[in-house]
Formats: sequence, structure tokens, C-alpha cells
Amino acid sequence: MRMLEVFEKVLAQAMEKEPRAWLYEVQSVMKATDDGKVHPEDLYQMKVVFGMPVNHTLIYEVDSDGKITEKILDEPWLEDHPIPHRIENGLEAAFERMMQANLLHDGIYPEVVLRHPLHPGIIEPAYYFGVEVRGKREHISVGLFSVDVKFAK
Repeated sequence: MRMLEVFEKVLAQAMEKEPRAWLYEVQSVMKATDDGKVHPEDLYQMKVVFGMPVNHTLIYEVDSDGKITEKILDEPWLEDHPIPHRIENGLEAAFERMMQANLLHDGIYPEVVLRHPLHPGIIEPAYYFGVEVRGKREHISVGLFSVDVKFAK
């Protein structure tokens, strides 16, 4: 599964369900080989979180077979700023940009999240990749618009 293709399907379903929904977060798991290499062009699963009017949350989960399930929570999502529905820089481009930046790390975890956290100083949505640095889990962010690469706060 490619991230943008699956996201477009989920977005279409969400807009049909609630045209005023806003996007909060896209969580993905990239497939990994036995030697620990991850493949951003091949997703294993995805979870997409939307906010809805009247303090509800709409969540879509996509399994490894591409089956999409929907769930509505009777509570608001309070972890992120909304992000635009139009995602021009896909996961593959963000992954490539992170690798080109050559930040020192010992390995990459397969989980990645596109979000705009409620944190002072974070001015744009970003992809957050989990990496291992000297035995400790850290995160590298790649800005959705600026494509700036840095260790995340």
C-alpha cells in the first residue's frame, strides 16, 4: 500500500461521512525486512484521525490487506492542530529527505506519524520517524511544507 493512495481513499470516505471533518493525524507502519530495513513505499497498516463537529472524532484504520474500518468516538481529539487535507509531500519523499540529511542514527523504526502537535514552537505539520540513537529511541521530523529535517522536540 502506498501512503498517498490509501490516504486519498480514506479522505474520500471521511468527506462523504462528514464534509466538515478536519484532519488531525496519519499514523503508518512501514513494512520492514528481516535485516531491519524499512520500506516507505510499502505500508503495513494505517490509522487516520479526523475531527468532527460537536466534539466527535472519526478514526479510520487500514489493515495489511487494505480493508478500511471506521470508528466514531464521542469525544474530541485534543493532541494536535488540524492539518490540510491536501498532502503534497508523501511519505516516500519525506523518508528520502530524512535519509539525505544524514543525521546520525543506528536504525529506523517502522512507525511514522504525520501530525502537527500542540507544542509551542512547532509551526508546521511534519512526518515523525522513530530512530535509534546510541540505544535510545529518538524522533526525526521532516516538515510537510518546508521539508526541513531535524531531531524532534
